[in-house]
Amino acid sequence: MPVKDPTVEELTLLQQLRAKRTDELNALGTLIEARSTERDAFEARSAETSKDKPTDEERSAFAVAEETFAADFTKREDAIKHLNQRIAEQEMLEQRRKDAAAASIA
Repeated sequence: MPVKDPTVEELTLLQQLRAKRTDELNALGTLIEARSTERDAFEARSAETSKDKPTDEERSAFAVAEETFAADFTKREDAIKHLNQRIAEQEMLEQRRKDAAAASIA
């Protein structure tokens, strides 16, 4: 069994949840930026003035990519909502512990 380094402070559950939420938000932002870039390029090619219009195959691939993005977005958004709920629960528990400790001192 590995020995824990006593100089390394372990994160509380609340800190772990907040860090995970930050990671999920960053991943969602990256996903949105990537899709936005692809959308802009496709829409520029689809414009009436474009000479390099997308083929039927490219339009189908774009539609599939949009559906995949929507599913990924929903999945990450749901994960963030779940984390927000867990964080709220842990914050409530932490506050109750502080209130109980303050009451026991008084």
